[in-house]
Amino acid sequence: MKKNEASAAANVAPEKPIVPATPAPEAVDASVQTTSATPTPVVEAAQSATPVVPGDKPNVLQNLLTKLKSFGVGPIVTIAVVAVVLVGGIILSVASSTPKAVFKNAIKTMYKGANFAIEGYETYLDEYDITKNALQVNGNFTLETNVEDLADYDLNKITVGFDAGVDYKNEVLSFGGSLKGNKETVKLNAQVQNKEMYITSTLFKEVLKIDSEMLSELGVEFDFESIKEGYEEFQKEYNTDPETYEYLAKTIRNALVKSIDSEFMEKEKDKIDVLDKEIKVTKYSYIFDEDAVQDLVTKVTEYLLEEEDFAKSLADATGMDKKDIKEALKEAKKSAKEIEFDGEFALNIYTRGLFNSYAGMGFEIEGKEYFSLYTDGKNIEMTYDDHLGGDYGTKIVMTMEKDGKGYKGVLKENKEKLLEVNFKEITDEVIDSEFVIYDDGEKMGTIEFYISVKENKKSFVTDYKFKITDEESKEYVGFKGNYTLTIKDSLDKTNTKGAISIEELDVEAVQENIESIAEKDEALGSIIEETMASIEEEMLDLNYYGMSEIEVDEVANILKKNRATVLYVGKTYYSYYSEEPAYDLFNNITDAQDELGFYSYYLNSNYVNSEFEELVKDVQYTCPTSSEGVGESTEENTEVPTATCTGYPAIYLIKDGKVQKAFRQTVTYSDLIAALDEIGIN
Repeated sequence: MKKNEASAAANVAPEKPIVPATPAPEAVDASVQTTSATPTPVVEAAQSATPVVPGDKPNVLQNLLTKLKSFGVGPIVTIAVVAVVLVGGIILSVASSTPKAVFKNAIKTMYKGANFAIEGYETYLDEYDITKNALQVNGNFTLETNVEDLADYDLNKITVGFDAGVDYKNEVLSFGGSLKGNKETVKLNAQVQNKEMYITSTLFKEVLKIDSEMLSELGVEFDFESIKEGYEEFQKEYNTDPETYEYLAKTIRNALVKSIDSEFMEKEKDKIDVLDKEIKVTKYSYIFDEDAVQDLVTKVTEYLLEEEDFAKSLADATGMDKKDIKEALKEAKKSAKEIEFDGEFALNIYTRGLFNSYAGMGFEIEGKEYFSLYTDGKNIEMTYDDHLGGDYGTKIVMTMEKDGKGYKGVLKENKEKLLEVNFKEITDEVIDSEFVIYDDGEKMGTIEFYISVKENKKSFVTDYKFKITDEESKEYVGFKGNYTLTIKDSLDKTNTKGAISIEELDVEAVQENIESIAEKDEALGSIIEETMASIEEEMLDLNYYGMSEIEVDEVANILKKNRATVLYVGKTYYSYYSEEPAYDLFNNITDAQDELGFYSYYLNSNYVNSEFEELVKDVQYTCPTSSEGVGESTEENTEVPTATCTGYPAIYLIKDGKVQKAFRQTVTYSDLIAALDEIGIN
């Protein structure tokens, strides 16, 4: 690399500057012993290093002075050396600030970023290669909310756990989950080994075995041979060797560096604004007109065609045919001179200060910058402007101001605030952020996001939080938790000795365990009840009207249910006879089921007997005040004919083990919906 190119590479990117080298003691002594002290070694040291940014200069000079004094050098020589270093820095800055050097450095900086990613990919392939190591992930999360419908189920008190593992070498696959409440924990794990599945749980003592034949009948197959064959085939078709990607990135970098032309570059003094602060900068522009684009395409394709290994490496990485890649490059080179377009666009790079510190970049068309990203070294301002102006134009501005370990920012569209951003902390290990959303100038809500990642020798440990809050209602929904990815030599295998088939499992004992857990832990009890209800609903044979038909002897158990339940007693043919008094009642309950997505239990009124009447003897009914069913009254209202509150059909709304409300004969649809909402069906 040429000396001026190396200097530019250091100047443009605002990376960690290298302090100018301190002269060797021998060189300093020589200058003291002669009357014509030659500062050449100092100048050379300064020219071979990256100049410091202005903000670091006092510390660097102080360190230099301290070191020089330790050699016993007099004040005059010390001042002379410092002056030479500064002059050397100025000379270096001027020498490295040519447009071509700046754009070469920009290309090389992008290459460094790509190469860093490739090196990370190489590490990932080596450490997390499932053909060599076993991988296991386990974690948990907890819901955080004050939304009434969710909080009612005690979901805030439940921690959900999960785990999964793969041991490619030993052909073992495991997965599982858990629910932890206030006092109890329910766990369930499954592991596949020897092409059979073994299930363990806190709900039963035994190990359940599902053989390969039963798995096949269930449509579940774990064929590790097929997985291995597929993995090997993928490796053959797509080269995953990081060296291939390193070569491709380096070759493309070299092609661009060698193809850019000073003829299409410009340099001028300019000014930019960062958070309303004006900064003097040098603007370097690469002007892409028709000639520049033709020239760049021609030179890049020529270089890539000369590199014999490029087409082969690209084919290995993408699965494309090497011949097709070469033909495409030849065609691109051949048609480069046919590229036509009017006008021009420019890529701008900005530097600031004596030592050419990076200040930003922009994309310009016909003298107007449509996108820009500026920085003063700490703060950042990013802008998109379509330059249409008026009611049709769009100008989006994002500002980020350095604040301690993080940034505070604002996103605006046409001067209207859309978002406030607060990155409380941004480091290699932690992102702690908050986003405030606005609409028409009003605060609508807040999103909070936190994640921390700690890498140990054999694992990644991640903690995370996410929360959304509505500004008006102050309702929020969020979750928090953690997970760990661990590299292991092998997975711990389930002890399969004495395993039994599912048919041998004592279902009654499992049911007793479930009921015991539900009694001991209110939070888990709520989840268990809802889960069992969902399973029950899936197994129900509902009729045409979405009702589960039952017998009288099943009513007692239904009345004991803690969850919201609806029981309809009557006939189902009322919907065909609009002249019947019960017509509205029946149709209103079926319409409500369709709208709210629930099912009801149905008892044919022909089966009503003294046993049923005894169960509902204390129920108070709501009855109509007229044959049209408008209004409400009770049995105590003597103005209502007795017949309207006797007989069937009737609707019973059940919750917490008792009938909360009951309707006979007719009820308005709105009254029914309101009553269902009262017991939690909405």
